Amino acid sequence: MSVTQMNIRIDSTVKSEGDLALAQAGYTPTQAVRLLWEFARRKLGDIQGLREVLASLEETDSQQVSVGYEPEVDAADSAWQRRIDLYQQLGIPLPTKTSVAESELGDALQAQVDADRLTMEEIYAERQDERGV
Repeated sequence: MSVTQMNIRIDSTVKSEGDLALAQAGYTPTQAVRLLWEFARRKLGDIQGLREVLASLEETDSQQVSVGYEPEVDAADSAWQRRIDLYQQLGIPLPTKTSVAESELGDALQAQVDADRLTMEEIYAERQDERGV
């Protein structure tokens, strides 16, 4: 499997709050980006469908700005529902919802960082094998 690294610029507040929401939903930022790109790949023959989904995300974002952000619990539930909707659109089996207490959030984030590190080590090992090193 060939792997490409992506570097993006994003508002630091959006990043930190997004990381928190993803962690509460049981995802790492890497997993979320991979899901988005996989979704876009599947919509390659349906560009209008891809535009509609992305536009709906923009509309949701602008509505939150005009109305104000939801309380954390409602935002987490809303994020969970969007995750379920995306899974259904992609035809992926639905995940089990897990909750993380705020006091356990640091441990949950560290576990995700560790899981990402292991994934990167596996990818690195695969690349080394492919190169015969």
